[in-house]
Amino acid sequence: MSNWQDMLKGRSTTFNWSDKEVPKELIEEIMNDLHNHIPSKQAMLPYTITIMNWDDPLLRENIFTWTHRDSDRGVDTDWGNPQTLAPWLFAFTPRYPHDDEESDQFHGSINDDFFHKMSHLEIGIASSFIVWSAASRGLSTGYCGCLNSLEGYKDNISAVLQDNIEDPDPVTVLLGVGYAGDPSVTTYMDPRTNQPKDLPTNDHANLRRPDQSKYIKWK
Repeated sequence: MSNWQDMLKGRSTTFNWSDKEVPKELIEEIMNDLHNHIPSKQAMLPYTITIMNWDDPLLRENIFTWTHRDSDRGVDTDWGNPQTLAPWLFAFTPRYPHDDEESDQFHGSINDDFFHKMSHLEIGIASSFIVWSAASRGLSTGYCGCLNSLEGYKDNISAVLQDNIEDPDPVTVLLGVGYAGDPSVTTYMDPRTNQPKDLPTNDHANLRRPDQSKYIKWK
């Protein structure tokens, strides 16, 4: 798939994943693209991307549990976030590059608030870059931002994935990457209950999209 318009029209959040193997080499290509071409202020890349396959199934199932979608529902009725059950899962965490050579010029002049804002801005850029880099290779993606719907879950994810305790910010967003499953399939196996559950949809989100005039201004 090489046409930009085709990729735009064909991309949506994926909830159902194929068992088709996604080679690690393909993920490495995406990350090399990011490393060599991603826009970044002073090329500091102020974030960490933790990349997980299913080598640790307990970790992956725990992450699914920790991303409980609706705090008003129990596990039997909560839709869950099967985006996180993708063959590969990317976790984006702010990183304050105090010890990087590239940040030396800022020491003493720019505080942590600056890096905090910059990290979140660049995580948005990086995750979007990965979405389209993956799409150009025929892969699908699914965002998950349900990281604090239940008390403690956000901290659990960060405690497991965070290597540098000097970077206090928790995981900001998760992104599943893999091949999309059969579109006729409407259920998935919920690891919390080991029972089939209806797949979530984007219908409710699409209905919320405001008119273009609400957020695009011409001068």
